[in-house]
Amino acid sequence: MNGRLLSRLARLSVGFTSFALVAASLVIVGVAEADELSAGGYLITTESGEVGAFGVGAPVASPEGTNVVSIVAADDGRSIWLLQADGVVNYSGPRAASAAIDTSSWEPNERATVLVADPDDNGHWIVTNLGRVHSFGSSAAVQGVESLALGAPIVSASASPAGGLYLLGGDGGIFSLGGATFHGSVPGILPGVSLNQPLVAIIATKGGYWLAAADGGVFGFGDATFRGSLPQLLPGV
Repeated sequence: MNGRLLSRLARLSVGFTSFALVAASLVIVGVAEADELSAGGYLITTESGEVGAFGVGAPVASPEGTNVVSIVAADDGRSIWLLQADGVVNYSGPRAASAAIDTSSWEPNERATVLVADPDDNGHWIVTNLGRVHSFGSSAAVQGVESLALGAPIVSASASPAGGLYLLGGDGGIFSLGGATFHGSVPGILPGVSLNQPLVAIIATKGGYWLAAADGGVFGFGDATFRGSLPQLLPGV
């Protein structure tokens, strides 16, 4: 999930974790639930690998990283994984992430975009902007969509609780892989409509998914009930 925080000098601190927003802006590129680290907390990361912890009572170490695109809190309750655009996964804590990813089949313009933890197994997936899916650990191998002519790059992905994986394109297109069930897409409900901002994130539910746009717009599909959006709360902002 992407956003931009602008500040001349500010400091965010929660529990034992803090990081400064100094002079130039920091780009927030990822957010992750930290339920394994705390009750209801979350983590955010910048593209330079700085991690901010909110609602997390224990110290959180930031893994080193550059050009970071995604963050995951591992289910051991102590480890954090950061994915770089080149496919390297850095970590802090006792649980190492995947071994070096094989990028020999990547296209010249291909880059990693999202790291997805498998909710049922000790594994994870790495997805690229062209829809290629790399499986690690005990996660099932999933055929990606890299052979298709995409309407927009893949910007996010989410594991389906029923099994499988959802890929989200920047135009709101949805690809259901493995055992994931398709519940609709933005082009399907708004054919020919140009969105104000591209889609940036997807969160799967038991029988659907929420999609979020860069301006805070939200789309709900299946059992994912629409409950509001940032443009509604902050019109014109």
